[in-house]
Amino acid sequence: SRSVGYTWEGSMPVKRDLKTDALLKQVSKLMRAGLKGGKATTMVHYADQYFAHMPPQDIHARDAETLAGIAKSHWQTAAVHRPGKPSVRAYRPDGKKDGWSSNHTIVEIVTEDMPFLVDSLSSEMNRRGLTVHLIVHPILKVKRDSKGRLVRIMDAGEPEDGARMESWMHVEVDEETPDGERDIEQGVLKVLEDVRASVEDWRPMRERMGQVIDDFRQTAGAAA
Repeated sequence: SRSVGYTWEGSMPVKRDLKTDALLKQVSKLMRAGLKGGKATTMVHYADQYFAHMPPQDIHARDAETLAGIAKSHWQTAAVHRPGKPSVRAYRPDGKKDGWSSNHTIVEIVTEDMPFLVDSLSSEMNRRGLTVHLIVHPILKVKRDSKGRLVRIMDAGEPEDGARMESWMHVEVDEETPDGERDIEQGVLKVLEDVRASVEDWRPMRERMGQVIDDFRQTAGAAA
């Protein structure tokens, strides 16, 4: 399976060239089209963060309308999200309905940021015999209201103030049937459940292992 466009937590934004900047300016214009004031600013700021880590070769493989469509669609999928309940949508975008199109099935995911997500999802697609053509994986600091509704995307350096880190994953795989897409959604939800369970076990195990190592060092030091 081929996978490109990975981003990792803590990685620096990809260095841009003039051609990439010009294309992303077109995307910004499309993101704010029909919006005014704060809403327009919010969408442009969101798009800047969404594509910050996407390699230039993947950006240039798509036109501005497609890139804006990807970001807008993911925003809609993320419109309401509650902790512990991942949002997953698998679909083939339609130009008239969605404002952009693709010859791949698109899988959109919104979940709390956790380790192992990219590898686990890639393995799930491999298990299904699907080639992964692209993964865009922004890790965003998100502000939501008490009902889980998306308020805005925050800058990385802003005070937390109730914000949380979320993984938004856009995955492009071989075209599937509608039934296959529904099956993908269920499979991805199961994978995310397994990742969450593994992480909940993994972190306490690491902490306990650290305690064992510290105890051993103290005991060894006392014996010496």
